[in-house]
Amino acid sequence: MVVPLAYVLFPWISYPISCRILGQLDDFVILRYGYLVLFKMIPPMVLEESRERAKTKLGQINWKKFKRTTVILSICLVLT
Repeated sequence: MVVPLAYVLFPWISYPISCRILGQLDDFVILRYGYLVLFKMIPPMVLEESRERAKTKLGQINWKKFKRTTVILSICLVLT
């Protein structure tokens, strides 16, 4: 957890900005590492409970309304 936090606080230490691909790859690796560490810190019972609550909430979504809103927002973005 120290490495991702240090990278967020001091990003200029890792690689020079002139090397764009290494910089982006560096970002991906650090964020992925932080993601994995975070999930290992969460107790399995809490993680399972959160997943069940998310499934319940997804079942309550009005997908027809969601699709309609997505289409309207997409049209607005294309027109701007």
